[in-house]
Amino acid sequence: MNEALSTCQDESRPPKPIASADGWWKANTLILVTVFATVVLAVLYAFLDPAQFSIFPRCVFHQITGLNCPGCGGQRAIHHLLHGDVTAALRFNAILVVMLPFGIWGLLRWSLKLFAGRKLPTPFTHVGWIWMLVIVVIAFGVIRNLPGFAWLSP
Repeated sequence: MNEALSTCQDESRPPKPIASADGWWKANTLILVTVFATVVLAVLYAFLDPAQFSIFPRCVFHQITGLNCPGCGGQRAIHHLLHGDVTAALRFNAILVVMLPFGIWGLLRWSLKLFAGRKLPTPFTHVGWIWMLVIVVIAFGVIRNLPGFAWLSP
């Protein structure tokens, strides 16, 4: 038994995992499910206005407090973006419209990594950028509820 332990301890690197077809199928299934869900949601948001149809979830934070969270108006913003009305989308949720390209980049990066094993560059992964994003989102949530900034409310 000591020989087995010493053999394991002598190895400088752990063994590389063996790529299997099962892992490839799991990754592709995950990508396909994500793409399918995204397409279904895009079709729903394109054809049904969240302001008029109650099938879309309401903001629990807004229902409880009466205040707008940073995500309030996001569903309506997506609806207007899908119709090409960027001005209306900005009016409902400016931070979502500004952050959407970064979210799409992240999904593409994740999909490419799972599907092809390649990575796209990640320009904003430094912890300073992440903290700045958190602070900006919180500040947006606070400022849009202040009396002088009603134009940021949906």
